[in-house]
Amino acid sequence: MAALLLVHAVSDSLERSSAVRAEAATQLGEIGGRQALETLGIAICDRNVTVRIRALEGVRILRKIGTAFSVIPLETVLRNDGDLGVRLAAADALGEVGKKERSVAGVLGSVLTSGTERNVSVRLEIVKSLGLVRDKAGLTLTTAMHSDPDLTIRRIVFNEITPDAIREAVKHPGDIDLPKVRAQKARRVVDRLVGYNLSPLLW
Repeated sequence: MAALLLVHAVSDSLERSSAVRAEAATQLGEIGGRQALETLGIAICDRNVTVRIRALEGVRILRKIGTAFSVIPLETVLRNDGDLGVRLAAADALGEVGKKERSVAGVLGSVLTSGTERNVSVRLEIVKSLGLVRDKAGLTLTTAMHSDPDLTIRRIVFNEITPDAIREAVKHPGDIDLPKVRAQKARRVVDRLVGYNLSPLLW
């Protein structure tokens, strides 16, 4: 009910103040539910950048309902919005929604592989969001990104969790060794095929 009342406050054709529209978008994220999501769809198309970013933050909060309804408006914003900050927020929100919706992997992957997004920051945000997608559905697309010359994905190695060890590892990142990645995948498959069946006998 509250979400329906905020329709007037979030619509740029009904409310003139962008500050009011931005605050309404923030509150819609806190209210939650499908009606709030549909109302945030209005704010995502607002002419004011701040309102659009607040609406995307609201959708990001709404990921708790795990709805596929939020994927289409977020994809539209990611593909079409002219503002860099809004596209970054859309990619981030898609990553959060992806924690519940596997279909997000396909959306993020198609945006990334289509070559339409030229900004490296947005592409890196998409790669990060692919890593968040439920059931590791984005993992294959993430490993395919090694062919993109603009994206530099590095690996850090540390043997203890202390500030000094982590700082030292960040200072000296290494390349990702794809044969090791493939070997780990093979070990995981063998463990699932053999290890799960063999474990009860060993106990």
